[in-house]
Amino acid sequence: MKNKVFFLILLIALTAFFFARQSVLSSRIIKNHAVVCGKILDATAGKGFSIRYAFDFDGKSYQFNHSSTKMVYESYKNGISTILIALERENPRNHQILFTAEEYSRLKILKSDTINVRCN
Repeated sequence: MKNKVFFLILLIALTAFFFARQSVLSSRIIKNHAVVCGKILDATAGKGFSIRYAFDFDGKSYQFNHSSTKMVYESYKNGISTILIALERENPRNHQILFTAEEYSRLKILKSDTINVRCN
């Protein structure tokens, strides 16, 4: 019984930590962000969906693997390989893919933030 209680407390603490960290990272993007065009390099499906993508910012190239939604995966499989990415200017590794209206709203990304972004 003690092990179950300990495990439950640990799980709650880790979940709280994860959400607090996500909130801090998102707030940093909100405070000082840029929006860039990224390219999905590969997408896979199994127990979930995963994409490998890349983007350039400030003369540097970045590449990441990330879990994905079915919608992003299906878009890629239907020939859409470009994505918009909101990133923290001082730390481009802190970034989030913009795909749904909720993501734009949550990160306070405005139309004016994306007007000059050109995806090739």
